[in-house]
Amino acid sequence: MSAYAVIANDSIQTLGTWMVSNKNVKWYWLATYASLGLILTIGLGWIINNGDIRYGT
Repeated sequence: MSAYAVIANDSIQTLGTWMVSNKNVKWYWLATYASLGLILTIGLGWIINNGDIRYGT
């Protein structure tokens, strides 16, 4: 279910476009930046919503 939500939301395509547009930056820095964004977003949702990562749904 989660994998479908990611693909259906085109975030993979958006992430790929962002990585290609930053060719001058090493891939592992881009992956680190994207991973930190995901971890922070999920972590914030977890903390704010008492263990539930959904934002108001």
